[in-house]
Amino acid sequence: MKRIQQILGRKHQRNLHGIYILHPTLGLRTAILGMQLLIDGEVVWKKVVYVDRLVQLFRYVPREQLTIPDFVFQ
Repeated sequence: MKRIQQILGRKHQRNLHGIYILHPTLGLRTAILGMQLLIDGEVVWKKVVYVDRLVQLFRYVPREQLTIPDFVFQ
C-alpha cells in the first residue's frame, strides 16, 4: 500500500475512488489493519472496500469496464 501511495502521488490519491479487494481472507484483513497503524495516509485507507462476491463488485464498478475471464464466473 505504501508503494501504491508513492506511485499515485497526492494528486491521484484524491481522485482515486476506491481500492476493491475481492475475496479478502481474515489474514489479509488483519494485515491491512496493521498497515493502517504503520502507514500514514488516512485518505487512502478510507477508500479500501472489501468485496466478498463478484456480484457485489459490480455495484461499485460497471461490468463493462472489467475484463473477467469466463472461468471466474463458473
